[in-house]
Amino acid sequence: PVLDRWSPKVRAFNTMIAKEPTEIRRRNAEMIGGTLAIGNGPMPYYSGDHLLNEGYCCSFRVTATDDERHPGAGACAVGVSRVPPTDFRLQGPRCPLHAYEVPDVVMVGYGPKYIEERKWHSVPWDSSALKLHDRVAMLVTPEGDLVIFVNDKQVVRIATKLGPSSKEEQVKLYPIVDLGGRVGGLLLNPPREPPYVQLRSKNRVQRLLT
Repeated sequence: PVLDRWSPKVRAFNTMIAKEPTEIRRRNAEMIGGTLAIGNGPMPYYSGDHLLNEGYCCSFRVTATDDERHPGAGACAVGVSRVPPTDFRLQGPRCPLHAYEVPDVVMVGYGPKYIEERKWHSVPWDSSALKLHDRVAMLVTPEGDLVIFVNDKQVVRIATKLGPSSKEEQVKLYPIVDLGGRVGGLLLNPPREPPYVQLRSKNRVQRLLT
């Protein structure tokens, strides 16, 4: 299926799909865990001479924040997984409580963190800085770099293993989010080409001991 909503089959116990299936919210505002959600289809691939940046791309808008209950506590995370929402490991009681526990996933967030293959690294962008109505875009370049933009401004670019094994091959990448901390709601935006901004150099990451 084309990516146009959040998958109703995969969501942790504390995540609910709003009246509009493009929006997810935290079910229990008091809790900041169990808030995983994944898109119902793979991210579209954008290419063409009119584009400044080519690759897989999708974006979200922050629709709810809670500074009263969770001022500075934890933070949300966004990322990409090769695992589709129909995978048996994401169904029912098998569904992980946190997005970083999903197999073959790359996440950026939970504060200034980047996670791949369950290895944690520090990055210069802190997802706890997100505000109400902010637009967050994710781009996976043909080389496999994961680039995060906030309001069309690049905040982090990381080399990952998300790229294809050959130049001709395209992969299926699914957007995945975790509504931790202040952010209590995310809206999946309609399809839109990658931000028309010149990409900056890749950020250096530092491995954290976990």
